[in-house]
Amino acid sequence: MSELAGRLAVIKVSGDPVTAVTAGLTHIDDNTWQVTDELKQVLDRDTEPTLEQDNGFDGWAAISYASVNKLNGKFTFVGAGFSDTETIRIKTGNYLPLSSAAYAHDYTYTKQANLMEVNRFGETHKKRIVGTKFSSGSLNQWDVTDPYFADVLTSGEPIVLELRASTAGYPQRLWALIESTEMSAALDSPQDEAVSFISTDELLKLGD
Repeated sequence: MSELAGRLAVIKVSGDPVTAVTAGLTHIDDNTWQVTDELKQVLDRDTEPTLEQDNGFDGWAAISYASVNKLNGKFTFVGAGFSDTETIRIKTGNYLPLSSAAYAHDYTYTKQANLMEVNRFGETHKKRIVGTKFSSGSLNQWDVTDPYFADVLTSGEPIVLELRASTAGYPQRLWALIESTEMSAALDSPQDEAVSFISTDELLKLGD
């Protein structure tokens, strides 16, 4: 059965950076390693992590990597790579802890792509190619005294949003800018905050 009740949805938001020093990595495939602790896999976009390796003989030594995806803590290496028997960990760097938006009660999430026309003289039908991809959406939450989203809007800095259909589901994770916050109140209902967001940089569906 693929139907899921709306009450099962989970929304998480990122907090302030926390040191990720000594966080271990796990060998995923040929040249890919990932931060082992799922709670530390979202890395701070404002700092570049460094890594070190213990090969069991010479102790810890700094190593270089080709790229890192900070939304899921995956590091890619170029060359021969490393064996499963070797140990790699973060030497310097920060991660962003994710916590539940406990008072959230409604959200929408849309994935989009810019479609660009590439028509030529003489053609009778439009042709398009896919340009940049992005996502946008909104959420509502009851805790109108919490300034988190308003503060993010004022700062202009992106946060990480994680959206799950259920606690067991694969999350959608994205860097998001807060586009607007709106408060509403009525005599016959609780006060409510509506937040609009739009992605900046990469968005992932983890687990694919």
